[in-house]
Amino acid sequence: MWLFLRKLSGRGAVRRFYAKARAALALNRRGEARADGLTLVESSMRLEVKWRARKIHPWDRDLSEDRAAPRYVEQALFDTEAALERLFATFPEVICIDFAVLETRVESTRTIIAGVVDKKEFGDRKSPSIGMRLRSIGIEYHIVGSHFAPLYRAPRGGEEVRVSVGGLGAVERHGKAGQEFSAPTAH
Repeated sequence: MWLFLRKLSGRGAVRRFYAKARAALALNRRGEARADGLTLVESSMRLEVKWRARKIHPWDRDLSEDRAAPRYVEQALFDTEAALERLFATFPEVICIDFAVLETRVESTRTIIAGVVDKKEFGDRKSPSIGMRLRSIGIEYHIVGSHFAPLYRAPRGGEEVRVSVGGLGAVERHGKAGQEFSAPTAH
């Protein structure tokens, strides 16, 4: 029941967003004699977010570095998928999430996982492997040995995600994570 109501309210939020955008472009509300206004062609709702990866579970903290590192990698990947799922559910009007996951250490600014994820592609992921599910939707990360290698973000040239109002689907996507990120070492 709650899931149905959440989906229903999400669809309503998207409709309200587009209705507000169209109303803002309807210039006839300013007291003009003309009844025509500007026609909304495209709109974009993009969320940019960064978070820090969690430390491994307290039960696993006494493991050796060689045994703890793969668990940290797996946990970070599962956390990323869960966070994206919750962000899309919390903000139904968002079409695209541009995110970065930073290392666990507070003093570090190194990015270990990053990407630009389209809502439609996120819903279409099918692989049983967490790594392949994330890579298939444009999430970039590099593992060297059993550890994450830092990602370096290439400069952006104003690429945006554009959304067609009529179809409410992604029309053009230039900011694909695989094109924006590169690593110093290849995996």
